Amino acid sequence: EIGERESGNDAPFPLPFDFRLPHPVPRPVKFLAYIDGAARGNPGPAGAGVYVEPEGDRPAEELFEPLGNQTNNVAEYSALILALTRAGELGADDVEIRSDSRLLVEQVNGNFKVKAAHLKPFVLDAVQRAKKFKIFRLKHVPREQNKKADRMANLGADASERPDIGP
Repeated sequence: EIGERESGNDAPFPLPFDFRLPHPVPRPVKFLAYIDGAARGNPGPAGAGVYVEPEGDRPAEELFEPLGNQTNNVAEYSALILALTRAGELGADDVEIRSDSRLLVEQVNGNFKVKAAHLKPFVLDAVQRAKKFKIFRLKHVPREQNKKADRMANLGADASERPDIGP
């Protein structure tokens, strides 16, 4: 009948509704960040800092968070959680975070035991967040390679000393 066509291998020509476009494979969203924590006095006015490298059309990001009076280790973990939160907000699949805190890197990677009871909730939170990503890497870098995150952490510590200059 008119208006009806049969699809199949015996069709004399390709029919418009028979061809299929391949489904585009979405590219993984990559996220590379450097993190640092700062505490003046340990404990003292503290801040968390994150520098997110640019990726594709996404510009670099500089993030900091004032933490009030905290220890340096709490500030380091707060920076990690700040970076993981941002990676999640951006829909990242492939996440790499770099830190100059060997303790944090080794604890989160499961190589060092977490002895300080007040840090255990931070480690658990970080590990649970990291597991949500298809690929997650946490690497140690020398301090010299972490200057941008260090600057952000110090802005956070500044803001803890002077709440009127917050992020």
